[in-house]
Order: sequence, then C-alpha cells, then structure tokens
Amino acid sequence: MNPMPLHKSAASPDLIGLGGHLNHWSVVCSVGDRSLRLFDSSGLHRIRIDHRRTPNEKKLGTTVEHILRPGRIIHLAMRD
Repeated sequence: MNPMPLHKSAASPDLIGLGGHLNHWSVVCSVGDRSLRLFDSSGLHRIRIDHRRTPNEKKLGTTVEHILRPGRIIHLAMRD
C-alpha cells in the first residue's frame, strides 16, 4: 500500500475525509505502526492501517474498509 502523507506530531494534526465504511471528516491525533488514532464526533477512535486504502487501490476484502483520498487530507499548523 502507498503510505499516506500524514504527520505524527500531535501539535499539528491532520483533518481527513473518510470514505467507505463511514463518509465523514475526522481529526488524526496520532499515527502508529498499525493504526491511526482519531478525535472523532462519530465515536470512531482508531482506523487500522490494514483496513484503509486509496481510491486507486483494489478493494481489501475486509468487513470494514476506509477509503482515504490524498486530496482530502488537510494538515493543520499552529502559529504563535
């Protein structure tokens, strides 16, 4: 799978538009080796990396699948 351009710093979160199992926008709090931790109004706490794909990749064959579109990743940076 292609790596997603997400940042690991909690001081500069990413806003992502999810598709697939849930069509929704969410905030990525942290990126781990196996999952993305989220701050999400729908109650979704994490996304397993092996359950996500981009629109150009073939379906995963898993029960739950999240589609992350690179054009729907917004990096938020804080300034003083």
